[in-house]
Amino acid sequence: MKLLYIHGAGSCGLAFHYQTQRFPGSEAIDLPGHPVGKPCDSIEGYLEWVRGFSAARSYQDLVLCGHSMGGAITMLYALRYPEEVRGIVLVGSGGPPAGSSRLSAAVPGAGGKQLSMAGASNGRLLSEGR
Repeated sequence: MKLLYIHGAGSCGLAFHYQTQRFPGSEAIDLPGHPVGKPCDSIEGYLEWVRGFSAARSYQDLVLCGHSMGGAITMLYALRYPEEVRGIVLVGSGGPPAGSSRLSAAVPGAGGKQLSMAGASNGRLLSEGR
């Protein structure tokens, strides 16, 4: 299992400094253009970059933790490549990507349960749909 932190727009992997200290073996990545390199022009572009990053390092059973824009990347990754994702953590993220009102068993081991966005005080939480 690999815990991978994905920061929001205008930030970098240092946003997760304390988390990577607490969870040895975890990694907080710097997305392209944050601060080095050419930024991607879409969430899909960042998604494919993150996927290539993890594949190049042979990471398996990903647990993706995304903040803000990183949360959008995380949700889209789980929806498009559920066989590569063991779990997701969303921190201050918006709703699911356009066109997907429900995350349907996006994470292997969910037992076929529906996962949906439920409002919380300052953000959104994934909760089981009934």
